[in-house]
Amino acid sequence: MKFGSSREVDFASLWQRAFLPPLHPGGWRIIPIFVVATLILFWIWTPLGWIGVAATLWCATLFREPKRIAPMRSVTAVSPIDGLVAEVGSAPPPADLALGIEDLPCVSILLGPWDSHAVRAPADGRLAKQTVMHDGRRGERIAVRIECDSHAVGLVLIADGMGRRISTDLDSGAPLKPGDRFGLILFAGRAELYLPAGTIAAVAVGQRMVAGETILAELQG
Repeated sequence: MKFGSSREVDFASLWQRAFLPPLHPGGWRIIPIFVVATLILFWIWTPLGWIGVAATLWCATLFREPKRIAPMRSVTAVSPIDGLVAEVGSAPPPADLALGIEDLPCVSILLGPWDSHAVRAPADGRLAKQTVMHDGRRGERIAVRIECDSHAVGLVLIADGMGRRISTDLDSGAPLKPGDRFGLILFAGRAELYLPAGTIAAVAVGQRMVAGETILAELQG
C-alpha cells in the first residue's frame, strides 16, 4: 500500500516492532530453560504445560529490547530502564560511586512486571567504574560511575526479584551514548540515578519512563 509516490507501509515491520521486538542477548540464555521446563510440564500434565507456555511468553516479554530513539542532545540524562518513577529527591550517593558524601539529586525508577528489563546508558560519557555487590538476601547490586565532560553521573542497579542477578554488556572505560545497550536485570529490580549537584529533575513521582528516550534532567546549560 502506498501513500503518495514515495511512502510505503511495511506491515511486516510494523508487526515485528509491535509484537516481536528483538530480545536482549542475555534473554537467549534464559528462555530455552523455560521452553524445556514447559515441554516437561506438558509431558507431566497438559494443563501444566499451558502454564509453562504463559510463563515462557512472560519471560520473553521481560527480555525484549525494542528499538529506542535517544534525544539528540548529549547534555541530557535519560531513563536507564522502563518503569515508574518511585522517588524524586536527594540522597547521599553510595561510596562505590566516589561522588562525595553530600546529598545529590536522585531519581529512583521501579521496574514493572511487564516492562522490558533491558538497561540502557543514561548519559553521554565514559564508563569509569562499576562495582558489583552480592547479597544473598537482597540480590545483586551494581554501582556505575559515568564520567562526562565536566561532571559525573552515578547509576545504581538493584536486582531484588526472583532472578536477583544483573548482567552488564560493557567493561570499564567503554564510551557511552544515551540509550546505548548497557545490561539486563533478571526478573525484577530498580534503578537509582544520581545527578550532578544543582541539577533539577524533569520528572515526577508516578511518571512512566521509557528507557533511552524519556529525559530525566538537563545536565548543563
